[in-house]
Amino acid sequence: MTKKVLVLAASFSLREEEPNPCNWRIAIETMRICRDLRDRGDIVVLVAQWEVGLALRRLISAERLAEYGFMEIGQYADGRYLGTVELYQEAKSYADVVGASHITAVANPFIHLPYLYWLARSDFELRFRPIRWIGFDSRSTQWWCRSWYRLLYYTVKVAVFKDHGHNNRQAQA
Repeated sequence: MTKKVLVLAASFSLREEEPNPCNWRIAIETMRICRDLRDRGDIVVLVAQWEVGLALRRLISAERLAEYGFMEIGQYADGRYLGTVELYQEAKSYADVVGASHITAVANPFIHLPYLYWLARSDFELRFRPIRWIGFDSRSTQWWCRSWYRLLYYTVKVAVFKDHGHNNRQAQA
């Protein structure tokens, strides 16, 4: 039976010039997964965070993106941090409108990907797909995206203090 699957591509790391190498790899993985799901007979609805969206628009044509019902979630105009929770909430609203009942997340597999699935666990049927290595970005403006141990430390910090991003802002503090 055909399923409508939300493919949610979450960015990782941030540089002054985007897309960074991690977001390029996420975009490539996203398209691989979209093709795989479509080949299995699923209807794909693609939502990407803006940094991944930049890479996707350079990888494939606007017409091909439109075939996937592509929606890009951009930065907030007021500078608030567009984190994983905010990205998920906006993608969930779109999925409700288009009737997607399943989700496949594409993100850095180290902590970020499991977190997206954890957020989605009660709203969607989860469709796990293997994600190739995304890596870390030693030149990121976000210190927590520069290595696995920094991301682990940041994750614990956010869990304890509920403070994420650059002082809850998108721009570097």
